[in-house]
This record gives sequence, structure tokens and C-alpha cells, in this order.
Amino acid sequence: MFWSRSSSKPAAAPEGSVPPQGQPAVRDKGVSQAPRAGDEAEAAIDTVGAMLRTLGKHAIQVADADPAQVACEFEDWARHVLVRAPRPGRAAPTHGEVVRRDWAGLRVWLQGHRKAESESVEKAIADLRGALWALVRCFARALSEDGESDGQVNVQLQRLKGVVELDNPEEIKREAVAIAECIGEVLVSRKARQASRLEELAERLKALDNELEDAKRESATDPLTRLFNRGAFDEHLSRMLDMSCLTGQRICLLLIDIDHFKLVNDKYGHPGGDAVLRELADCITRSFLRRGDFVARYGGEEFAVVVSEVAAEDGVKLAERLRLSISRMVVRYNSAEIRITASIGVAAVVAGRPAAEWLARADRALYAAKKAGRNRVLCDDDVRAGASESPRKSA
Repeated sequence: MFWSRSSSKPAAAPEGSVPPQGQPAVRDKGVSQAPRAGDEAEAAIDTVGAMLRTLGKHAIQVADADPAQVACEFEDWARHVLVRAPRPGRAAPTHGEVVRRDWAGLRVWLQGHRKAESESVEKAIADLRGALWALVRCFARALSEDGESDGQVNVQLQRLKGVVELDNPEEIKREAVAIAECIGEVLVSRKARQASRLEELAERLKALDNELEDAKRESATDPLTRLFNRGAFDEHLSRMLDMSCLTGQRICLLLIDIDHFKLVNDKYGHPGGDAVLRELADCITRSFLRRGDFVARYGGEEFAVVVSEVAAEDGVKLAERLRLSISRMVVRYNSAEIRITASIGVAAVVAGRPAAEWLARADRALYAAKKAGRNRVLCDDDVRAGASESPRKSA
């Protein structure tokens, strides 16, 4: 229940009287006086209490937290604010002791709880996407082994691709169920030799909830540049290869390497080199802002970009635009201005070929750009005929 607070109304001024200096005269008896500061404070306290109860009633499930306990904590804070009950975790006051409202403690507790809710939602969405990608990979292998496909399957796979990028878990679940049912109908109509694969997919769907509950994601972020790290890049490259096999999507891989980066470290020290790496990471991110673009730190002074819906020639144009942006960068470190250039290798995906081969072709193009004088872009298609050189061992 809520506790009501009575407030006395201000007495009306005698008709015809002169108001005190600095206060407006009341010209119409029907116009209400401005609320007193005390009344507004009481109304604000009531509002905070009501908000705490609403948040407790509709709290988001947080891992390892009892919903009933969370609701009790919100209720205890609401009572603390409304009637000065002891704040959660504090003993009852002694006789005559005045309980003061702990606004700072409430703010810290509420911020921590909200952060935990946000992390729980992000993890649930990430785990759901991981399970859906596993489903895509499983179905891609089934089609690859059969060597057959049809228009209906391709349409559903395109929808499945869109589902993975959604941010609303309920929409993801609804769309995943609808797509699974359609794919199931297609598979059921196939030949008897596919019966075992159909069972495998059905079991995969039934186990989806368990996978979401048990899945644990390792950190996928490079601590220096805040880009995806090498592990996340390898996983994404494999996923994009599966998607290309299923839908025929055009995808380009760009490998970027800073020219003569050792000289930067030798002259400015590793802190100066780190400043260059962070600035370059920001430059690459600003150059690839589409939702489907994937930017990662490949290792050391090397970076990688995976660009969807882009043919090889367009990938070269995007890489050239990035190269020019890098050459115009000015990294300010202490009193120095550091300028760098970069070499870039480009390779388009080839459906059905291993991810390691795709990466090796981009690396071969990068090596050729380095050998040709650095600060340039080369595509694997352009160097393939003369690619008798061994893969590079160092920059």
C-alpha cells in the first residue's frame, strides 16, 4: 500500500489586500496558488516510491538472482523512501533514533541492479544468436552433402540471416520457430536418405533452450583498441563462409598492416605505438559503419575487415578509400605528431573453399602490396597469376 501525506492548503489573502513585495498579486480567485516547496518534495518522494515498486514488479530476470528476493529489495527501498523504514541491510533504529533517507545508497544500488539487468539481456541475445548460427552451419552442411537446393529453401535461409541480426529476443524466437517449421516441411518432402538429417535438425531445435542456458561466451574484445579480437574474427569468418555457401552472398576480406610500425615503436616507445593503434582502429571503424561490416584487430599492427554484399572490385575501392584516410591521419602523442601509412590486401570469398584458404589469399595480396613498395592496395585476383612467392613471415 502507499502512505498518504496530508498537506495544508495556504490561506487565501483577504480581498483587496496588497501582496508582499516580490510576489504576484492574485487577480482571479479561480487561479490556484503555486505549490509549496514542501508539497513538491512530498510528491517527489511518493513518485520515487511508486517507481521503485513498479520496477520491482516488472524486474528483468538476472542470472543467479531470486525474482522474489529482488522484488523484496525494491519494496524495502520503497518503504525506506516513503516512511523512513531502515534501508535494506540495516538494523532497525534504536528508540528515538531518526532514520535519514539514504539517497546515495539508493542510487548506487539501483545503478548496479540496472547494469546487471542490461548484461543479462545482452547475454541472452548473444547466446540466442550463437545457437542460430549453429543451426545455419548444420543446415549448410546438409545441403552441401546433398548437392541440391531449391528456391523455397533459399528464401527461408535469407530470412534466417536477417533473424540473426535482430535485437529483440521475442522477435528472434517467433521468427526462428516460423523458419524452422518451413524448413522442416521442405526436408520432410525430400528423399528417405535425408531422414537422419531431419532428425538431427529437429533435435537441434529442441535443444535450443538448453543451449541458450548453458552457453558461455568468452571475451571477444581486444582491450587496447576495443575492436573484436582474433578469436571473434576467426569465428565470424567461418560464419560468413557458411552464409556464402547457402545464399551465394558476395563477401570481401581486407587485411590491413601498418607500414614500418617497428620504427614507430623504436622512436616513440610502446605507449606511442599503442596510441597509433587506437587511432587507426577508430579510423577503420569510421570507414566501415554498415551494420554488416566486421572490424577486428588481427594481431600486432594488423587489422581485418569483413564486408558483406561487396564484390572484389568494390572491395578494392573501399580499401583504397581507407588507405587514403590512414595516410591523412595525424596521431598526436605528447608533443609529437605521428603519421603512418598502411598496405592492404583484398580477397573475395570463394564458396565451398576453406576459411583458411580465404585468409591466405588476402595475406598473399597484402604481402604483394608490401613487396611492391607499401602504402598501396592489391587484390588477390590481380596477383594470383604471379603468386609464386611464399607467404610472408614478417612485415
